[in-house]
Amino acid sequence: MTPDDEAVAEVIALERALLTREVRSSAAALDALLDPEFTEAGASGRRWTRAEILAELPAGEAAAAPTGPDRIADHAMAGRR
Repeated sequence: MTPDDEAVAEVIALERALLTREVRSSAAALDALLDPEFTEAGASGRRWTRAEILAELPAGEAAAAPTGPDRIADHAMAGRR
């Protein structure tokens, strides 16, 4: 495995960590993983800022915990450098 392959694998592992309830329900874990310039366009089209994600996602995950999945599924995640 080349250094580039290792870097891509590390980024994919970190991205997959964001799909787990453990990380999504922890503002501290999200804070450690999200870039300061992070923004996201949600499925509804709403644009989320990093501050909004840190404030709202952990509470939403905690509310969904009894019935929601422990991990959001991903399919064939890949990357390149």
